[in-house]
Amino acid sequence: MVLSEDTHTYAASDLPEPPPRYLNFRLRHSDWSGIQRTARQVREILQREQIDVLHTHLLDADLIGAIACRGTRCRHLSHIRGTSEWLVSNHWRDRLRRWFYRRTFLKANTRFVAVSQTAAEHTRTGLNIPADRIRVVLNGINPARFTSSEPKAHGSQPVGLIRIGSAGRYSAEKGYGDLIAALGLLHARYPQLRLILAGQGGLKAELESAITRLGLTEVCELIPPVDDMNSFLRGLDIFALPSHAEGLSRVLMEAMYCERPVVAARVSGSEESIIDQRTGLIFEPGDITGLAQRIEHLVNSPSERKRLGQAAGEFASEKFTVDRVAAEVEAIYREMVPTASLTSRGLA
Repeated sequence: MVLSEDTHTYAASDLPEPPPRYLNFRLRHSDWSGIQRTARQVREILQREQIDVLHTHLLDADLIGAIACRGTRCRHLSHIRGTSEWLVSNHWRDRLRRWFYRRTFLKANTRFVAVSQTAAEHTRTGLNIPADRIRVVLNGINPARFTSSEPKAHGSQPVGLIRIGSAGRYSAEKGYGDLIAALGLLHARYPQLRLILAGQGGLKAELESAITRLGLTEVCELIPPVDDMNSFLRGLDIFALPSHAEGLSRVLMEAMYCERPVVAARVSGSEESIIDQRTGLIFEPGDITGLAQRIEHLVNSPSERKRLGQAAGEFASEKFTVDRVAAEVEAIYREMVPTASLTSRGLA
């Protein structure tokens, strides 16, 4: 069973077949009646299908899952993917929300798995969750989707261009305005640079305005989300992740697996996936000059781009596999479910 805000979430995953049951919901933590109604629907399914573990992703679904599991034999596992601001905010509404979530999670005996150590510590501190309730399982990717192939052409491709790119939502925390500003600092000295940003979101008009204001309309392109991420990434010379906040970015892992030299902000999962100067280059979030300097370093050194790309690929091939994620998450499932229950159903 999959509980999600839209079917696109599942369609964009690496899972090969649709789930047997898909519950759509469009709720937020303030819609208490909707949360209760959806939780009742989920609880009915958990009891009817004798589900052992309900694994939820993102905090709105986590709240529904915790409520649904109360009073059932089903165990609840929450997957933490980022560092939400409300977990550390001093605003009274956020403090009240933290109290309510913590109370709900403790009543449901919820356990947590986080995509990075930073995300785990952020959640543990914000919700005052016992440390032994949270485990870290780094994200993974499906290597079959990222076999070597011809790179995707991004518009006309004159010889000598150096293509910088990124992919994700056009939202403030992704820092794409910083990346555009960094290109503005470099453009006069390096007219061969091109920037391609694949995504969509509410800040598109703002980003387009920045591109126009800096005179970058001929060298910077905003394109829709791409289906063939493998070809997109392999068509880049440099991958940049300028995020101000991030869990463990999937597209960063994918870029590393595709042996792209990466430049990334020092946020959460980036620090755990990039060894500065060895598997990529790190800069401080929001430091546009630092970002530009690291891009310039790679522009001026093809050998460095090759070295860092190869090192990133080796690191990603070892660390970021779905088989490793599946094994670690399955081990957590088995810890949560009594052995007797598994043995009686031939699952031990």
